[in-house]
Amino acid sequence: MQLALYSEQGTDVETYKPRINRKSVYCLCVQDHYEKLEDAWEDRYQQRLGYCRSFVKDVIYKYLECGDLHFGFARA
Repeated sequence: MQLALYSEQGTDVETYKPRINRKSVYCLCVQDHYEKLEDAWEDRYQQRLGYCRSFVKDVIYKYLECGDLHFGFARA
């Protein structure tokens, strides 16, 4: 999907190109490995770093939902 943005004179300024979060390398890494980290946290990291805060899981899943129109959108 591309939307052309126009100035007041009607000339083409730029084209909006939505980002595809699910195809980014970072998103794929989080998607593939977060559950493994969550499973290993208590044994490998908790003694040194403390327990995993409950909001971390919420933030991770909200990040993975970002860019998916099934979860809504904001108009600015």
